[in-house]
Amino acid sequence: MKRIICLIVILCNSLIFADTFMIDKVHSYVGFKVKYLTLTSVQGRFDNFIGEVKMNGQEIDSIKGEIFVESINTNNGKRDSHLKSSDFFNLELYPKIKFHTTQVTKDSDQYVALGELEIHGIKRMVSVPFNMTDPLVQLNGKTIIGLTGGLRINRKNYGLSYSKKLDNGGLVVDDYVDIELNNQMIKDA
Repeated sequence: MKRIICLIVILCNSLIFADTFMIDKVHSYVGFKVKYLTLTSVQGRFDNFIGEVKMNGQEIDSIKGEIFVESINTNNGKRDSHLKSSDFFNLELYPKIKFHTTQVTKDSDQYVALGELEIHGIKRMVSVPFNMTDPLVQLNGKTIIGLTGGLRINRKNYGLSYSKKLDNGGLVVDDYVDIELNNQMIKDA
């Protein structure tokens, strides 16, 4: 009986000290960069996304997020429409990009989120190095944290296989895409 009571107390304490932080979209950025025509890079972003970080004290328990493909923005409407088409994201069938952690580790000041990234209906394990700021209490009393990180993926591993070649043998759109995450999180009241 004492063991059961101890387990209940431990469980209640962990729930009391567990905090959820939600993405503040106004102060956050989810972007990407990919080499175009072997010359320069095209940069873009997603304007609509959601996410949360669950914390237990100062430790991160989990991270999850979703990006809405419809919100892709490269400052070029024609290119954005092409990226939403079946040549790339196929918005009609795959409206979201999803990520959730299976483990979060910390080494010195750097964290690594190990988790499943789903793009175009294909799920793959990825490793996302990131930094987290110390919590800050704003003048309005809300607690915020900042997460910044990124990763490089091969788009073809996710079925984004559009692959036109140039006369010099290079690709119109490179296989590798750099993803940048710069997110401010607000503690859920």
